[in-house]
Amino acid sequence: MKFYVNHVQEHIAFIVVAFEQGDGVLEGYSAIADYVAENKLSIVHERIFGSLQNEKQALLARKEIFDGSGLDSSNTISWIEGMPIWGSGVAGIMLKAISPQHTQSGVQRIWLDGKVVGSKWQWDGDQYIILQGLGLHNSKIINDDRCRQTEEAISQAEALLYRENMAFKDVARTWFYLDDILDWYNEFNIVRNKIYNQFELMPQGETCLKLPASTGICGKNNKDSALLIDLVAVKKLEASNDNSIIKQLSNNAQEDAFEYGSAFSRGAVIAKNDFKILQLSGTASINEAGETIFINDPKAQIECTLDKIQNLLMQEDVSLADMGSACVFCKDATYANIYQEIAIERGLEEMPAILMVADVCRDDLLFEIDGECLKKSKQITLV
Repeated sequence: MKFYVNHVQEHIAFIVVAFEQGDGVLEGYSAIADYVAENKLSIVHERIFGSLQNEKQALLARKEIFDGSGLDSSNTISWIEGMPIWGSGVAGIMLKAISPQHTQSGVQRIWLDGKVVGSKWQWDGDQYIILQGLGLHNSKIINDDRCRQTEEAISQAEALLYRENMAFKDVARTWFYLDDILDWYNEFNIVRNKIYNQFELMPQGETCLKLPASTGICGKNNKDSALLIDLVAVKKLEASNDNSIIKQLSNNAQEDAFEYGSAFSRGAVIAKNDFKILQLSGTASINEAGETIFINDPKAQIECTLDKIQNLLMQEDVSLADMGSACVFCKDATYANIYQEIAIERGLEEMPAILMVADVCRDDLLFEIDGECLKKSKQITLV
């Protein structure tokens, strides 16, 4: 097991637990609970990647550890079927945690139908919101209509943001985990494009890029929902001519995704005077024309992906060495060894990442990385 903690300033910690075969979830959550309790943190975003059949047992272990440490075990989590490369079990746990004493108003929970679906806090003149697990509440209502579930989940997010005096234009980053993504990703894009157009997010002519950074990856859930959505939003508390502290990014080494029908920016930066968080969208082996390249060549696709990412990060004086948390998706478990060899060659073997098996949004894409880069971060690694 590898346990990573990365900080941006004193108020937020990015925690990654990357399991290896034979590791136990109890061990991982014990390390998390010790760190969170010792530093008096409040968890605001929690994702677990693993086999669906392991969810119940893992959540019982989580509850046992959290309750025993005096931590709140009732917070929402997003359990995503990110299969470990050894076959079954839990690949890893990824969290964000806030230090309430360093915020302006503490951490408050956001509720929907009697359940916690997010958190909000204020820091340094800005309002932050994280929503997660949206879409899980709609599957029984809408049954098998995946497009309606998508529309309802995104509209639900907008309504929750509106309730907090925010809107989808304040969203820096989304994560869309789609069940059986290859079967309906085009339909999903049509629905998302339509809704984003209603939100006035879609590029029109020479207007500036407003789309959030995003990940769209295969990720089944145990609620029989077609999708699960997590997001991060931020807005200045005091009104000004420009209420946004978000800068959307294009990558000159890749075509903008909206040009071929996928409504997201290649990245987005939440920037303050003395730090920045760069939201890296899911990135794969796609060229300047929006085409998949190096088909059937996993090594070349992995190398290409890392090069494309580095090209994007360089715009903001950021590098892969600044990664605070990352997900590494391999279409086939056999590609994991190839990635690990390349990571060692590039000095990335200690990047705080969870490695898992999942389909990417195109059948010919064999590899993808997403993540959050933290400029001026301090990293601690315990093995």
